[in-house]
Amino acid sequence: MGKGRKRVTKLRRPRERAECKGGERPCPWVSCRYHLYLDVNVATGSIKFNFPDRELWEMEHSCALDLADRGELTFEEVGNCMNLTRERIRQMTVECLGHLHSRLAPEEIEERARKEQGTQPRD
Repeated sequence: MGKGRKRVTKLRRPRERAECKGGERPCPWVSCRYHLYLDVNVATGSIKFNFPDRELWEMEHSCALDLADRGELTFEEVGNCMNLTRERIRQMTVECLGHLHSRLAPEEIEERARKEQGTQPRD
């Protein structure tokens, strides 16, 4: 083997979150749907590199699930992790919340809000 080259061993890709949680970071499994390095459009098969100016090993955060485990993040923090602006994250949030509201009955929305706030139902 040439100088400075690492021996490649066959590794099994994690199939469940428990198998990769706490694993090597940045995560080497860029084909994972939760990896932040690239996005694949399933319909067209196109690939978008989210960080074209960085190499994988230069990423501070590489897994969306790791970020979700951290808890609440600001739009700015999410934007930095996904190479998007704070405003674009806000727009996506509004779009997603609208989509969720259109799928839930108004009574379900009110009930969930009450549970979250710990208030009693209105008469």
